[in-house]
Amino acid sequence: MFVSAKSTSSSVHSDVADKYLVSKLLGKGACGDVFLVFLEADFSRQFAMKIVDKKSFTSTIIAPSATTSGVLRSSANDVLSEVNILKQLQHPCIIHVHEVFDYPDRLYLVLERAIGGELFDRVVKKDGLDEFTAKLYFYQMLLAIEYLHSKNVVHRDLKPENILLASEADMTLIKVTDFGLSKLVGEQSLMKTLCGTPNYLAPEIIKTSGMGHYNSKVDSWSLGVILFIMLAAYPPFSDDYNDMPLVEQIKKARFSFADHAWKSVSKEAKNLISKMIVVNAAKRFNCTQALRHNWLKDEVMVKQVEELMKKDIDTRDATAKKPSSEDVNASVMQNISHESEADLLNNTVQLKNSCKENADLTVGNVSEKDIVWKLEEDSSESCSGAKKAKVDKLN
Repeated sequence: MFVSAKSTSSSVHSDVADKYLVSKLLGKGACGDVFLVFLEADFSRQFAMKIVDKKSFTSTIIAPSATTSGVLRSSANDVLSEVNILKQLQHPCIIHVHEVFDYPDRLYLVLERAIGGELFDRVVKKDGLDEFTAKLYFYQMLLAIEYLHSKNVVHRDLKPENILLASEADMTLIKVTDFGLSKLVGEQSLMKTLCGTPNYLAPEIIKTSGMGHYNSKVDSWSLGVILFIMLAAYPPFSDDYNDMPLVEQIKKARFSFADHAWKSVSKEAKNLISKMIVVNAAKRFNCTQALRHNWLKDEVMVKQVEELMKKDIDTRDATAKKPSSEDVNASVMQNISHESEADLLNNTVQLKNSCKENADLTVGNVSEKDIVWKLEEDSSESCSGAKKAKVDKLN
């Protein structure tokens, strides 16, 4: 059900509530809750809003430093600079940061929405992915993280929950999310929090609780773990393995390819995993080296990815050039006459349908049957005016 942003449990700040209509909770994570939101001025535009409660990081910080404080960097200008960097990142396999609101107690990230859900859920639902699909997703992950690294952004928290799918189809783009969050909430604070669930973290992070020196190859380790999980449907490191504590498993890169899950997986795939889950970071593959691996020299897969990426870019460009809602509304009203009661009834239906098309609320997981439309009795009401009163319920 659509609710005022001001009435949500997250107590959204008024500036955010005035601009976005909060619909429903999409998910919860270690760094904050994610809500489906719509732009108040144009219901055709839906986003995912991540709300980060800065207070949750306060107790994990050890001490302020020159670049980090108990919650955020001490300088508001530094935060603004990082926000601008994130907003400028443009890659089809990376979630686009549409807007950021920064307050002393909360951070609001308005993000592109990926309607296919989390990679984690897809892997669980299918009990592991076939090798071609895993390869298609992994190739995109490497392209995305290589791009981030070229912009001096290290993700640090790569896991299946932070890899989203653009659609519900098997052959779909992936979208990396939650990148650069440490730049906004404070690196030390975030690292101390993440080390509480280390399943995907590189050993060099765990050994120093995130306070030591490490480089972009921490992302390579995490990607290797993700590839393992996509193909086997179980993790290489787990608390469930009783012969060795989880942290020790990771520090020693102690994992194996059990026959029951890996007998049908190619030697090339297993070889690539073995090149990425390596304790010595100097010997661990980076993204560029991984992209050159024989397993990914698949022309059919590469062509499929290129087509998906091109379609995503074309769609984004088309959206940017889309006529404004005011232009569409004016055109609709010019073509509606009211010469008779029959015409009036017919025109009301036309107006309703036009508003529905303009709002485009059937995109993704929002189905038409979930929406109750309200139109003013006066059929001369514009679509933009009708939009503000049209939605009563959304499950």
